[in-house]
Amino acid sequence: MATSLKTIPATGGRSNENTRLVTAGSAALAFAQARMGYGLFLRQFQETFLISATKAGIISGRGLMAFLIGGLLIQRRGQDLCHE
Repeated sequence: MATSLKTIPATGGRSNENTRLVTAGSAALAFAQARMGYGLFLRQFQETFLISATKAGIISGRGLMAFLIGGLLIQRRGQDLCHE
């Protein structure tokens, strides 16, 4: 029998805080790796696809914005699940 999310009690306290910190840290590390890779290959991308510095900045900014919006949506959904 599968357990739904609604039947799992919120633990609260220190354990929940640690889980949040580990999750946020993991996401930050993954995002940092992607940003580093983008920076390392930016010169080749600009030459191959004829991307100006402005367009490259817009592409990078959109990635950051999507990451931040995704984080806010996930946080909101997590709060909704805890209060159901």
